[in-house]
Amino acid sequence: MHRKSILLATGSLVLLCAATPLYAANHKGTKMLITATATFAPQHLKGGMTATLHPITETNEKCMPASINDYDEMIRGELARNCKVISYKQAGNTVRYHTRCTKPYHIDRTGTFTQLGNGNITGSEHAEGTNAGHHMSVHFTFAGVPTGRCEYKPSTK
Repeated sequence: MHRKSILLATGSLVLLCAATPLYAANHKGTKMLITATATFAPQHLKGGMTATLHPITETNEKCMPASINDYDEMIRGELARNCKVISYKQAGNTVRYHTRCTKPYHIDRTGTFTQLGNGNITGSEHAEGTNAGHHMSVHFTFAGVPTGRCEYKPSTK
């Protein structure tokens, strides 16, 4: 499976995927320059062959909620229709979450966001599941630096 399709199949980005959602009420946001790296587990192919994909690093600008207190709205809003939040916990400036998608593929995502005192964010996410009978496992790490203000518009589905 091509590495870009695996990356998109995870539904994961929140940070790497571009979507055009419908919008609800505006909230103040922080424009973040986010660098994310996806590291793929080796893919076992038919015939006993193994495909090893190189990590992908992308940098994108994204409007994020200004406060870690609003990240639950962001995570819930960016899930596909056949996905749900299994758990979401916030302790101080750190959020831990687990989401699950069931169609058209099965994918479990667990991740962490931390908002640092200087406004930067760091985090990671592990996504694992199956797509067209193929097992996939991707680990994301990301860091964001605030570059300005924006009008954060949570997605509604």
